[in-house]
Order: sequence, then structure tokens, then C-alpha cells
Amino acid sequence: MSDPVAGRRGGRRRWHLLGCAWRTVRYAGVFGGLWALGSEWWFDFRRGTETWWPAGGAQEGDGVPYQGVSPAVFREAMGAVPKSIQEGVFVDLGCGKGRALILAAEAGFRRLVGVDLDPALIRACRRNMRKVRARNGWPSVECEVMDALQFRCSPGKSVVFLYNPFRGETLRQVAMNLAEQGAREGNQVWVVYVNPVELGMHFKTGFRVEKEGWVRGRRVWAVLRCGG
Repeated sequence: MSDPVAGRRGGRRRWHLLGCAWRTVRYAGVFGGLWALGSEWWFDFRRGTETWWPAGGAQEGDGVPYQGVSPAVFREAMGAVPKSIQEGVFVDLGCGKGRALILAAEAGFRRLVGVDLDPALIRACRRNMRKVRARNGWPSVECEVMDALQFRCSPGKSVVFLYNPFRGETLRQVAMNLAEQGAREGNQVWVVYVNPVELGMHFKTGFRVEKEGWVRGRRVWAVLRCGG
């Protein structure tokens, strides 16, 4: 989602990045926070990308600031999706800088679609995908500036990834759209919902929970299915 800090330069942006690092250490502890920061740095260093630094500033409406998903959490959640579904399309709604798209390609998906409302983040996503594609020869990736409410899945199999990109009414309407598309004959829509803060409210009708991941009593991810 929106990253209003991306275009800033100088002191304000440096203070924002230091604030992100401080919040990571405060949340995970000194050793855990330093390990997390090191892992984030290593992910981008290995690929020549910049996918992690969270967004700053207030968001309009139901949007939530972008932050790159943890690779470990992504891989754990995707492990609950059957390998046969990788023949379909991987879609990241609120793709931001493209972290999940990179991970999906490395997991074996051959058709990738990223959608975000913020043109600056889509530009960053395209830069990142160009870098990894040049190294790995991946197939084309579609990164589009689009409201998630307007997105429609392709016929067949789709995995829709959500890293808590929006909440409230927007999430409810997106869930309804996805359920409607998944209910069509011949379609399967799987939703991988990381940090599923509104799972119970918005994914009841049309979707069923296949598997969940918990850490210390907190639901970290949920995999849901509709159709097929």
C-alpha cells in the first residue's frame, strides 16, 4: 500500500528509517530485533533489491502502510497451498515493493500479478522485479496501479496474497468479490492472509479456512479456499 516516505530525502527519511529499526528492536528484543534486521538486509542484498523499509505517515481510508512480509512466514503459509495450485496465478493485492512477488516466483509460481493503489510503490516494485528477472530469467510479471476493488481473478486457479493491506469496508468488498469469482464453475481461489486481523468478520461467506499458523497464541496467517 501507500508509501509516502519513499520520495522523501535527507533528514526526515533518515529519521523514519531509524524509527523503523527502533520499533523492530523494541518489538522483538535486542537480539531478536538485530537478527530480524540482519535477515531483512540479507534478503535484499542477495537479490539487489529494496523491498523491506516500511511506509510512514498516515493512510487514507482503510489502507495500511506497506511493509515487506517475513520470508519465513510467507513460506510457512504457502506450504498450506497445494503444489498443483502453482499452475495458476499468484496475485498480491497491496503488493507494495514486491517482496511477496519475489518469494512467489522463488516458490515456483510462473505467472505473477501485483496490484497497488500507489504509483510510487508500483514503480519500486517494477524496479525490483526487473532486477530479479535479469538474474533468474523469470517470466513476465504484471505490476499494475489499481484499486483492489476493481481487480478480477483470471479463470482457473488463483492464489491471492494479502499482508493486511487494507481493512474495514474495503476488505469486506474485496472478500465478497473474490468469493464470487471463486464460486464460478471451474475456478479455484485460495487466499493467503498474513496478519489476518479481520479474518472472522470478512471471510465467512464463500470461503473456508484450510489451515492457520499461530505463534504465542496469536494467529499469524490463515489460508482460505473458495470453489473447486
